Amino acid sequence: MLQRLMRHKSYQTTQKSYINPTSQLEDAIADMPVPNVRRKELPKPDEPPVS
Repeated sequence: MLQRLMRHKSYQTTQKSYINPTSQLEDAIADMPVPNVRRKELPKPDEPPVS
């Protein structure tokens, strides 16, 4: 469908331009370091709030 939308004659053009970069971007995002941020936990609904 993307090939037709972009009016590419060949599927390889679509794959090279759109499909492969998308998977590369997803891999890069998955490998990004995420800082361990300490966050105050909210009390459970049946517990009184912590001051």
